[in-house]
Amino acid sequence: MVVEPLEFIEHGESVVIPHHLHAWGRDGLEVDAHSTVVLTIRDGRIIEMRLYRQLAEALKAVGLED
Repeated sequence: MVVEPLEFIEHGESVVIPHHLHAWGRDGLEVDAHSTVVLTIRDGRIIEMRLYRQLAEALKAVGLED
């Protein structure tokens, strides 16, 4: 599996990370997907991770608009 971050958007305690995932299954099935992870970081530690299908959803969740 390869996960390629496309950018890092910092906002307060949150970091929004849109990314591209490329994975291969046991039977050779390939999967390509785009999604966005939002990390909440406090005192240098990740305390929460949320996954969103769309960048706009993730941005809205942290108080930013697309």
